[in-house]
Amino acid sequence: MHDYTEDDVKRALGALANGASIRKASREFGIPPATLFNRKSGTVPHRQASKGQQRLTPAQEEQLCGWIYVQDALGLRPTAPQVKVIATTLLRASGDDRPLGKHWLDGFLRRNPSVKLHKVRGPDSKSLDPKPVVDVDVDALSEPPAHVI
Repeated sequence: MHDYTEDDVKRALGALANGASIRKASREFGIPPATLFNRKSGTVPHRQASKGQQRLTPAQEEQLCGWIYVQDALGLRPTAPQVKVIATTLLRASGDDRPLGKHWLDGFLRRNPSVKLHKVRGPDSKSLDPKPVVDVDVDALSEPPAHVI
């Protein structure tokens, strides 16, 4: 993983537009020269280019986050399998019957950092198969859309 943000890249591209060399902007903003060269040439960031490969649309992911937010507000912390069931339901409603991949939840959590995966603690921690649960950082979420509730 890299140590620079999209804002760093934008500032470096601004410096290039003002006459700085790729090498100088690379050192100044901590971005690999190849990345700056490619972005200056019009290459789209990976996250943006791969949006078409995501199973859920951004609107569906927003709905799923809203559902998690509501469940958490009700004190019903959803488990990872429950989140996958709701995601599959959203996909089927849009005509997609393919199952989610085994790493889909990891990608969902990476794209939605306000939703965190935790393991159950307390009395359930003594069970042989502790079930992971999804926890929501309420401060990082906005109110869910009315149609989600």
